[in-house]
Amino acid sequence: MGNRLIFHDHRSLTRAQLAAELRRIADHLDARHDLGYGRLGTPGHLTVPEHVERELDISYSTHDGGFTVDLEFKWTTDTFADQGHGHRVGLAS
Repeated sequence: MGNRLIFHDHRSLTRAQLAAELRRIADHLDARHDLGYGRLGTPGHLTVPEHVERELDISYSTHDGGFTVDLEFKWTTDTFADQGHGHRVGLAS
C-alpha cells in the first residue's frame, strides 16, 4: 500500500504567526497527545505515541535564493484512524 495524503495546507505567515502556530501545536500535543489538523467544519486529529522519529531538513535553492525547512515526525501503527472523518484504513506491515 502506498502513501495517502490526508491533509495539505499552504499559506503565507508572518514570523509571529508562525511562532504562535508552533506554540499552539506544541501546547495541544502536550495537553491532548494528538495532532489536530483541518479547517472549520472538517477538523481531524491523529493520536501521537510517546516516541516518534523526527527529521529536520534545511535546504537552500541557488535557483530562487530561498530556504526551505522541512520538519517531519514519523511513527508506525497497524491501523490508521482519521478521527476527524471516521475513516479507518489497515496499513501493510
